[in-house]
Amino acid sequence: MTRGLGRLAGATIGCLMLLSALCWLLVAPAPSSARSEVQISLQAHVALGGGLDAAVYARGEQGLDRAHLVISRQGKTSALQATYKSTDEGRPTAGKRIVSKLGDRGSMRLTFEPRGVPEVREYGHCSKLIDQKGVLAGYLRFRGERHYVEVLEHRLKAHRYKFVERCRRRPPPRPEFHQLTACTDAGTRLRAYSGFRDGESFIYSQGPRIEKRGLAVDDIASVSGPDPVFKISNDGSRAKLDPGPPFTGTAKLKNERLTGNLVMPTIRGPEFALTPGEGHLDDRDGCGGVRGRTTLAPAIGAQSGPPFLALP
Repeated sequence: MTRGLGRLAGATIGCLMLLSALCWLLVAPAPSSARSEVQISLQAHVALGGGLDAAVYARGEQGLDRAHLVISRQGKTSALQATYKSTDEGRPTAGKRIVSKLGDRGSMRLTFEPRGVPEVREYGHCSKLIDQKGVLAGYLRFRGERHYVEVLEHRLKAHRYKFVERCRRRPPPRPEFHQLTACTDAGTRLRAYSGFRDGESFIYSQGPRIEKRGLAVDDIASVSGPDPVFKISNDGSRAKLDPGPPFTGTAKLKNERLTGNLVMPTIRGPEFALTPGEGHLDDRDGCGGVRGRTTLAPAIGAQSGPPFLALP
């Protein structure tokens, strides 16, 4: 029944990246003779009209990049997010550029221009994070489905993070909490958590991955609230979900089946039913794995990778 949960991240994509870094870096180091590892990412964020935000992200220390465009809308306790990624092979830009097609909906070609002196943060003898502020210059063009968003940017405030790890770290202690995982034949995924922070519940879901005309899209919806939004029976065999907006409907779990009329919205417009489907309580191996995180999602378990945004 126990799994590790990190802190809830902040209200923006940038806060998630930095908080993920801090949570990961505070894990106690363990002796290791392994050689140093260096991981680099480029990240930028821009506020759009209508309460929307756009973020771009790419890893690029070695090999091919995995560039993403994220469109999101943040509420006080909820978030909607769509992540777009080209299905074409990435380019080896070595953490200096973000170059990617976005199917037939746009493209981005951005070059990092540093500004000022890098900030170096040492974390004991084990790790170091170098934060170089700057600008991603070039162009970012994107047209959302049914024109829900139009993006045309030529200069974005950005960060280039270089993370150097010199030794392994012990995993953090794992607090006790309840979790529900569920999935449907249509490809939707759901996770709910209860008891991991002062009587709060957290629910997030992902729609089926859509690949069309060279572009892959992942939709995520999330909400946090008091524990009654995710309530478990005293014997631990049944559960009820009543998350409220942005979700609609409710769901019940009994005999490893999730039933009801629970529906997740998307920032793009379509909605996806989260029931009926298979469901599990406090089962690590159950279905319902959600690729990626929203800016409110808890980090699960010890991270073995870089302290950057986890994306599909």
